Amino acid sequence: MPPPGRLALGGLLVALGLGACAIDPGQRSLPPTAGPLTDVRDAFESASEVQLPAQEPINETGLRNAFRLSESVYSGAEPGSEEAFARLRQWGVKTVLSVDGKAPEVETAARHGLRYVHLPLHYKGIEEETLARLVKTFREMPGPFYVHCFHGRHRGPAAAAVGRLVLDGASRETALAEMRQWCGTSSAYPGLYESIARADLPSVHQTTSLAWDFPSRHRVRAFRASMADLARCLDQLVLCRKEHWVAGTAHPDLEPAREAERMVELLRGISLLEEIRNSDADQRKWIAGSLAAAQDLAQAISDVTDPSGARPIVSPTAVTYFYLGSEPDGRAQDALDRLSSNCTACHRANRNR
Repeated sequence: MPPPGRLALGGLLVALGLGACAIDPGQRSLPPTAGPLTDVRDAFESASEVQLPAQEPINETGLRNAFRLSESVYSGAEPGSEEAFARLRQWGVKTVLSVDGKAPEVETAARHGLRYVHLPLHYKGIEEETLARLVKTFREMPGPFYVHCFHGRHRGPAAAAVGRLVLDGASRETALAEMRQWCGTSSAYPGLYESIARADLPSVHQTTSLAWDFPSRHRVRAFRASMADLARCLDQLVLCRKEHWVAGTAHPDLEPAREAERMVELLRGISLLEEIRNSDADQRKWIAGSLAAAQDLAQAISDVTDPSGARPIVSPTAVTYFYLGSEPDGRAQDALDRLSSNCTACHRANRNR
């Protein structure tokens, strides 16, 4: 299903450099937003109450699992090539919103006249502060929007659903149905469904007053605030180990290599914070050791190959070969153990400060 040709004009405007700045929300006329659902016992089950017509995902030129939800909102996987960003520009997209943890390809997008906003989401649901920033982005940044996580199935569709509520006045039931029936958001992440079904959206006054400047790459917060991000990422890596370093059915959107990359990025950013550079020797040692362990873990996971005699593990998408119990697997286990040990020591030293 190709997007309509009338969106091509948007691509021309992007090429001319228009629409790159935030919009005064008072100048944008938006429909009223639907209130929370109050009589829903199971948000995932309620996502089947509205039956949508069948729609196939767009899979072309570096784009996967992409859906045109409306003239204002697209949802899909991370753009994977120059051609993918060029296609987004052809569709008229002006703002690319990444809710994945990995730093986005800001420079590649910019070459095609696209502006990135980076706002990572967690699988457990959309927290109040994050929801306010999402709503502000949709109200004040120029559209159309392409919203993505990594696979384009879980966090991205949930964020796109917020856009549908804000920009299009879609009903909560319709937004939930699009997540489940079109984008394939898993029942393994009930918090994402609950956020769309029940969360109160902030008012225009609240988002206008919110101090947030739409960063193209998520900034590492002060160290104590970042500890929660590190703990979540470590928890995800522990789950990956339980799945033998492949995406498993219990957590279908967890990519071990991706999570290891995210941990490296977090720790690298933390190591550059002034408060860490000026901290005591033990603190610097823990951070440096954690970063080294995370880098070793990322390397071990990247060494997944298909050697003769390796044991095959079937994941939902492919057969992955890993040396279970041997050298690469052992390195990954060791690196995660070192990472966990360093994080625990650092946490104990800092939690009561």
